[in-house]
Amino acid sequence: MKIGIIGAGKVGSALAIGLAREKFSIEGIFSRSNNPVDILGKKIGLSFNNSLEEVVRKADTVFITVPDDVLEEMSLSICEHTATEFIKGKVFLHCSGACTSGVLAAISEKGGFTGSLHPMQTFADRLEGWRGLYNIYYGFEGSFEAQRAAEIIVKAFNGQLLLIDSEAKPLYHAAACVLSNYMVTLSYIADGLLRAAGIDTNTGVRALAPLAAKTVKNIELLGPEGALTGPISRGDSGVIAQHLDAMGKRCPEFIDVYRTLGKTALEIALKNGSISEEDERRLRELLT
Repeated sequence: MKIGIIGAGKVGSALAIGLAREKFSIEGIFSRSNNPVDILGKKIGLSFNNSLEEVVRKADTVFITVPDDVLEEMSLSICEHTATEFIKGKVFLHCSGACTSGVLAAISEKGGFTGSLHPMQTFADRLEGWRGLYNIYYGFEGSFEAQRAAEIIVKAFNGQLLLIDSEAKPLYHAAACVLSNYMVTLSYIADGLLRAAGIDTNTGVRALAPLAAKTVKNIELLGPEGALTGPISRGDSGVIAQHLDAMGKRCPEFIDVYRTLGKTALEIALKNGSISEEDERRLRELLT
């Protein structure tokens, strides 16, 4: 399979390096500036001209890894700068978790096969992100021909393809955002609480990391309902009252999110049957 990459950001770089390591032929990389293309070329031992037309002309499967809000614009640009004969019959995959393959409509009209292939992973490092491509799930939505190409690529990374209905893509992407982005947000809040308790950030992060890792493992083994522990799961309203009192004095900015998340934890505890009706009443009063 001959691969082209349009967009040399974190995801595009991860794919370029990872696919090259798996012996796919990287035919071209395009970016708005030359520097990312040069850096990636050196990383995988190749040299590229940073030409949009050349990427599409040489590749048979093209990844479009630009920001979501310019995907449609890039689709139009590809059609404007590339002859139809070099688009027709080829596969074009964007990597947005939220957008459907419909944003590549201009390419479809030229005879290209379009799809969205979204790695359910976080990519924070441009040159080492490729390591996260392995043994994960990839959300896919698009044409049959694009799906066949996606299956080959995902198999190379020992991954699993997750077929997504186009209308459900926003919910699929929201799930990934809640877990990944909001886990970072929650770690920020937890760090803030520790700092209010007199513990510096470096120490706090090191202290919280094993707890976070074990929690993720428990979720993997037991599911989110089975993994719930802590005072709400035990109906311990006295501890929750202490939390709220201390936050009110030292870091009131975190109380609203604490209460909101606590209400959802309460629903899980009720579903698990781990608390009594009286426990529920007391906890709900504190969290409202």
